[in-house]
Amino acid sequence: MAVLKGANKTLIDSSPKEKINPGKQNSRIKIIHDTYSGPIGNGDTIVLGDKIPEGALIKGAKLKSSNGGATGILDLGCQAFSDLDGNAVAADQNGLVDQADAGGQKVMKRDGADSDLLGKVVGQGGAQIEATCTEAYAVDGDIEIFVEYSLES
Repeated sequence: MAVLKGANKTLIDSSPKEKINPGKQNSRIKIIHDTYSGPIGNGDTIVLGDKIPEGALIKGAKLKSSNGGATGILDLGCQAFSDLDGNAVAADQNGLVDQADAGGQKVMKRDGADSDLLGKVVGQGGAQIEATCTEAYAVDGDIEIFVEYSLES
């Protein structure tokens, strides 16, 4: 059986040792938090919080919502942005949280396997967070978002 090493472990064990980017080990988690209360219709986009700053490594996200009545589904993602190398990262409406279903109940949903924006490093100009309604709320909604990141340098 082979003993395999992750990228950071390889750097740690190299001779001479190579420095690990501070955002990838022993980093401080920072959180962007915001709330929204009011009507939420199908196709509505709610722009939330300050932009995720340049150099941030996106590490996680949560979306919490009140009971939407009979219906209510939200996605959490980002508008288009560029990575640190200047490559375009396409807008991804559910790149952080996919289908938080508040139809008939309160919901708290985390990022998951389909959260394509996790692990992305934000470039110049930052990345704007937004929630998109894919099924209208039957009643006014209260939502709360948390996006976790660390700074790469």
